[in-house]
Amino acid sequence: MSLLVPNESEVEFLTRMMRCEGSKLKLYGSNTTWSETSTVGSCTECSTGGYAQKSLTTAWTVTTPGGGTSYATFAQQTYTFTSACTAYGYLVTNSAASVLLFAEAFTDGPYIIPSGGGTILVTPNIEAI
Repeated sequence: MSLLVPNESEVEFLTRMMRCEGSKLKLYGSNTTWSETSTVGSCTECSTGGYAQKSLTTAWTVTTPGGGTSYATFAQQTYTFTSACTAYGYLVTNSAASVLLFAEAFTDGPYIIPSGGGTILVTPNIEAI
């Protein structure tokens, strides 16, 4: 049987699950197909000029708009590049960056930053269905 999280406890479950202070938010520059056997080493982290991973130091915001599906959302993060880069998505790791917690490909990506640099905005979001 699969894990079941009843509707009445979705917010509580997501709030407890997303207390991941100290975890790392990173962009990856490889066209990675994620699976249950994926690890931190399954992708190549972006590493061009100006790029720096983010440390998630606050809790995620959990909401249930209109009493329906619950969402855990982290504040929008801005990545600034000073040189060319292609980013396919983001991943979140534990604080030591040794364990992959989850990853997501950009649905409208990849984002291609030109040689003159640019920015990528990321708002991590998890939906409880």
